[in-house]
Amino acid sequence: MRLTQDVIATARTYYNPLKQYSLDLRGLKIGIMENLGAANDQFDMIDLSDNSIAVVENIPKFNRLEMLILCNNLINRISSNLGANVPNCRELVFEEIEHLKDWINLSILSPIANLSLIDNPIESEPNFRARVVKLLPQLTVLNFKKVSQKDREEAANL
Repeated sequence: MRLTQDVIATARTYYNPLKQYSLDLRGLKIGIMENLGAANDQFDMIDLSDNSIAVVENIPKFNRLEMLILCNNLINRISSNLGANVPNCRELVFEEIEHLKDWINLSILSPIANLSLIDNPIESEPNFRARVVKLLPQLTVLNFKKVSQKDREEAANL
């Protein structure tokens, strides 16, 4: 399915338990991220889970967006301008990322504090936590576990 302005306009919107105004684009079999500008930067959270998205791109400037959920997609690349376009995004949830180099562009997301990469093949890479903390030193939570001082020391030693 194409992500059109009509799909965005008729999608379910709600306030989540964190009191974030949310746009539900879950399970629509969207293949390409397009026309997201129709959301007019009015959402705190966008859920694009359970789609067929391969490339995280074409995200317009969303100053308000705090959380982006992209579970159960086919993501293999992340646009280099993601950080500039979502400068206040503090929480990201991804799955199916196979290599750390595939999401190296996340390092430009300076405000990111919570990152979930649970059930990603990259979790089995050597020094996974340390490498992620080195890439994103501002993280406070990784895979729903607090980033410890030990994690930070291991990252510094890489």
